Amino acid sequence: MKSFRTSLLLLCILLEWNCLSFAQRDRQERWVEVMNGIETGKPESREEREKKILHFLKSSSEDSVELRETLRNFILFESARRFHDSLAKKEFEKASWVARIFQETVSFFGIGEATLEGIKSKNVYSAREYFAADLLAFTGQTRDSQFVPLIQRLIPNPITDARLAFNFACLHALNGNKQEMLQYMKIALFLGKETVEFENDSDFNAFRSDPDFIRMLWEGPALDPSLIPREENSK
Repeated sequence: MKSFRTSLLLLCILLEWNCLSFAQRDRQERWVEVMNGIETGKPESREEREKKILHFLKSSSEDSVELRETLRNFILFESARRFHDSLAKKEFEKASWVARIFQETVSFFGIGEATLEGIKSKNVYSAREYFAADLLAFTGQTRDSQFVPLIQRLIPNPITDARLAFNFACLHALNGNKQEMLQYMKIALFLGKETVEFENDSDFNAFRSDPDFIRMLWEGPALDPSLIPREENSK
């Protein structure tokens, strides 16, 4: 009798696991379908795309906590990867759609945690910081600031990715915000960014002769963790 109960319990656990796995695959496949519709350039109107997104979000809103957690991590990973690919190809409209869809999901699922591998470096990065760094690059290249609120939600506390700090410095340089630029230069250098990258990037052209900019590159930041600002982080 005890053996039968044990077998029955194991069977129930297996069935529950299979149901959860099926639900995860179903949600992920539906998400990928929506994203592929954008990347393949299918002739869908904006309203039709938004309807698909809203239907997906509403149908997933009653899922279990575990399923929602898995889904939001998957969505973060996929969105960061797809946005980076579109940005690298300068397909700004596609990149914008990826970011908009991700932004829609945040109010339903929050922001997950995931890692991804850099294409060139092969280093493993936080998907949140990777995505935020690319969104900053997008903002600087397109002069479109619509995703600044999303960037603020993505950045961790504290920043640990030198590229993210570097891109913040670039954006502030383009906008003429000297003090903010210097602050993020300090963080980027502290985290290992090479001075040559600041010297070669045209985003800093307006500050080439600025004594504080030059001093930062020559002297570097004080090796003090307090240089890294504590920014409010919400999921």
